[in-house]
Amino acid sequence: MSTRDTFVNEADRVIIYDELAEAVIHDVLDPEVGYNAEVFAAAFDIVSPHGEFLADPTESFYQGIEVMAVIKRNADGRLFGFKYWTPVSDNAEPVVEPNGDEHGLQFDPPDGFDWDNDYFPAPYVFQPIEPFTITGYKITETSNE
Repeated sequence: MSTRDTFVNEADRVIIYDELAEAVIHDVLDPEVGYNAEVFAAAFDIVSPHGEFLADPTESFYQGIEVMAVIKRNADGRLFGFKYWTPVSDNAEPVVEPNGDEHGLQFDPPDGFDWDNDYFPAPYVFQPIEPFTITGYKITETSNE
């Protein structure tokens, strides 16, 4: 991978970097803005509506929830997801951070890195996922009321 690659499509994971990753996670991908978005959009569809799929079947809903941004690889239809935490209140922001270090990718810049002039990509790893179901119920309106 060169330092200017914006995504790497592997058999069992998809690594997306920097602005492209954030655009995919927040479902604001615009192929006209650059960062290889047009190439990514040809290879993947964003399935999650603004990353709002529940990510934990045992979610406690205490102060926030884990949600999943989901993409589908067009070549084989396989689904991949990136999990992050989002608050349940209106006054807080989601916590979306690169997770490449959890997947053996170099996360810290090398010695001698020049923050003003060098580029170091932040990797967001999307992993294979499977669906789960949480059943809910609501009161049915009847004509007796």
